[in-house]
Amino acid sequence: MNIFISHGHDELAKLKLKEFIRESLKFNPLVLADQPSDGMTIVEKLERYGKQSQFALIILTADDETTNGGLRARQNVIHELGYFQGLLGRNKVLLLQEKGIEQFSNISGIVYEEFPKGQIEATFEGIRKALQSTGAISIPFDTPVFNPPIQEPKHSKSIKDSFNKVETVFNNIGGSVNITSTKK
Repeated sequence: MNIFISHGHDELAKLKLKEFIRESLKFNPLVLADQPSDGMTIVEKLERYGKQSQFALIILTADDETTNGGLRARQNVIHELGYFQGLLGRNKVLLLQEKGIEQFSNISGIVYEEFPKGQIEATFEGIRKALQSTGAISIPFDTPVFNPPIQEPKHSKSIKDSFNKVETVFNNIGGSVNITSTKK
């Protein structure tokens, strides 16, 4: 199953969502910028890869400042929301909206998953449920799909050595730096 991801400038949100789709749900994420252009315009490219998708996730993040100082999603993302609702049907498009962004005028009645800034993973359970309701997946509602264990990063010896050198330099110039491991 191909899941189209429409996004603004939040690259980390896009990457986390791609990984969730690929690794946890075992589906193929489609991002327009990752696809070959073959001389097409952006709209032609959207049409080609949109038709290859069976579901769309639309990420609204605070990317553009409005004249009154508010923050809104990129206008191309709003366009893609409407495009995919028309192409796939509203039940196969899920809106993922960052808290605090200005809503567009005709959003009333559109159900969306809201997430705090920088925490797109807060929508992952809602995504799974939306896909389940369309029949795309058949995992019971009480089975969490995405609960990654928190692990200590594994640093190579060269990175640890670099930290030790930085600590030595700062301490020698009269600064105070203490770099410690959080490993227990």
